[in-house]
Amino acid sequence: MSTSRDETFHGYNPDDNVLPTEAPIRTDTLIHTGQIGGEPRLFYSASLFTTGNGIVNADLALTGLPEGVLFSVPFVSWFSPLHRQSLKFGWWNTSLRFGGHAQSARRVRAWYEPAAIPVAQFSGGVMGRTVDVRASLYAEPGKAEVVQWLRLENRSDAEVEVTVTMSGAARPGEEAGSFYDAVNGTVGRGRVPNPTECAVQTTGSSILIRNESAGVFVRLDGSVAPVSPKFEKVSVDLPARGGALQRPTLRFEIPYRLTLEPKGCREFTFTVSFANHRQDVARPPSPTSMGRAIGQWRRRLAHVEALETPDRLLTAALRRSAAYALSLGYEMAERDELIFHSDHLEWPVDCARDCYHIANSLLLLEPEMVKKHLRFYFLNAIPNAGPGKSYIGQGVSRGQRDARLLDLAAYPLRELYRYWRATGDDAFVADPQVRSTVERIVGEVAAWRNPETGLFSSTERSSDERCVYPYFIPGNMLFVATLERLTELCEEVWGDDRLKEAIGGLARSGREGIYRHAVGSDPEFGDVFAFEVGESGECLLYDHADIPNLISAARFGFCGRDDPIYRNTLRFLYSPRNQGYRGTRDGKYAALCDGSKTMPHSPWPLGAMSHLMSCCASGEEARRWVEWLRDCLTPSLQLPEICDKHTGGPIQRYWFGWPTAMLLMVYIETICGVKIGKEISFEPLAPAGWREYRSPILTIRGERLQIIVTDGEARTVGA
Repeated sequence: MSTSRDETFHGYNPDDNVLPTEAPIRTDTLIHTGQIGGEPRLFYSASLFTTGNGIVNADLALTGLPEGVLFSVPFVSWFSPLHRQSLKFGWWNTSLRFGGHAQSARRVRAWYEPAAIPVAQFSGGVMGRTVDVRASLYAEPGKAEVVQWLRLENRSDAEVEVTVTMSGAARPGEEAGSFYDAVNGTVGRGRVPNPTECAVQTTGSSILIRNESAGVFVRLDGSVAPVSPKFEKVSVDLPARGGALQRPTLRFEIPYRLTLEPKGCREFTFTVSFANHRQDVARPPSPTSMGRAIGQWRRRLAHVEALETPDRLLTAALRRSAAYALSLGYEMAERDELIFHSDHLEWPVDCARDCYHIANSLLLLEPEMVKKHLRFYFLNAIPNAGPGKSYIGQGVSRGQRDARLLDLAAYPLRELYRYWRATGDDAFVADPQVRSTVERIVGEVAAWRNPETGLFSSTERSSDERCVYPYFIPGNMLFVATLERLTELCEEVWGDDRLKEAIGGLARSGREGIYRHAVGSDPEFGDVFAFEVGESGECLLYDHADIPNLISAARFGFCGRDDPIYRNTLRFLYSPRNQGYRGTRDGKYAALCDGSKTMPHSPWPLGAMSHLMSCCASGEEARRWVEWLRDCLTPSLQLPEICDKHTGGPIQRYWFGWPTAMLLMVYIETICGVKIGKEISFEPLAPAGWREYRSPILTIRGERLQIIVTDGEARTVGA
């Protein structure tokens, strides 16, 4: 077992990347872990199985195993949008004892069942000779609970006593963006933390953890009653800037005892669910069976199952993309709103940059989800907290700081426009509160404008790094293109010529400023767009994978793909002169990366997708990029943040939610060619060698249809 403070995997098992089939897939799994401050932070493996064959289940890591623990779940960040407001589970471990023998996972064999449930079979010690254990983690669509399932089969002729122990920690008061949060801890100074009072109530097989003062309640339910559960409130020292913090922690150890008859089988379930204050602990929820959960997911994803490509693994990954994006959305209790988590594990808040792409991957599949997400933004979060970096379920911004990020202001506006054009829902965008929020965002960003140049200033890039020069041009391009689309709303829905002229004037000024002040003359490439420019004419030539980037200018509608300056810029971007363009050492894969972040010489999937969506890729390039995206899929059919410069395979952030969801967005918008604007058009980019392929069943302006592309020509059929 390795111990690390970074996010880099310490090994990769290529045998895990095998094609999903209807037969079980079996592969050995390597064990890795990471720790921070002596506590588990990330548990990860070459087999981080969550789904296959297009069906999703809650994420389960089979690794990072402390002594005597069979498997661990990092933290329950997916079962509720309120999970981190006042009660966060740091992790839970599952331990097994047979009689007096503790079981250790010397080796784990994992596979996909035909119905795509991730399963682990542990071997080693007494267990390998006596009891077969299969484990899974699953959730039913739309239910704020996750179920851990164990199936124990006694292969001996003697009765076996089994003790299943769930141990771990809950963190009262910890939330995304808090000063306890090493990953997301960017919250502004002086903010009062959430209340941290926590009490435990046990009734029968149910345990209710209450944070009354914060109004958050979590239930733990075993399929049998626990035996003398233990809870302990402690304060853990946590190194932090400016000195150590005392992190309040509720540690727990909950044992359950079972008897296995000779040659008998038994199942055990452990359910973690988000409760509300009116729930009666004496009436525990009955966990959904795994079979029913599979059926629920199949029904929920029936319109995605219609998707077909010539590549079976890519087809499975696209279905996985839809399922994962769906699993990141949570409806708010008692409000017709929905929040997207940017990622289950690493970024469990709603960040406008990530969630724009998650929402757009679902826009033509689940338009009601996107509408509810827009209600959260425009009727709750932004009116309450302003256009911030990220939000939690109360509509409170997390990540507040003295920063100007143009893309984070533009993305909610762009998501609103695309929803309106994709659905024709005039009534929603006509809501006075929606309009008021639009005006608030535009008004705030207008104050960032330099009246002499027309450019909007930024303090940070889309990679969350400080700008070298104050005018981040990809952000300006995105915001200007978004303003131009808002004028259509002013004219067609709001009927406000004054507002149309005000927004249009900002857009014209910004567009003129970019062409006047952000175009540099390069002796090798000619006139090119700069990445950043300064007050005195300074010009930075560069581009990276984080979006918005310069290559996305055509995709976002700032310029046409035939704009000569844009074409020159592309030539620069894909040259050795661009420090943000790197590839594998064998020369097989090269893409935009991020030259200033970790692993600066390794390609990023986001860079490949940026090229695909740039409107400039050829059929041969599309084939090459799609094949690379397929090849760098993780075993859980997700896309990582970064790929290895030697192999092109996943190496950092296996679970990254943004590119995983964006894969489907690329397929629908680019490969199937759905263009959303005043008119809906279909301009597919067929990868070389793809004779025929199909979209999911889409909902476009109230009509259900499917796109079938044959020999590069698209046709639609009703569904």
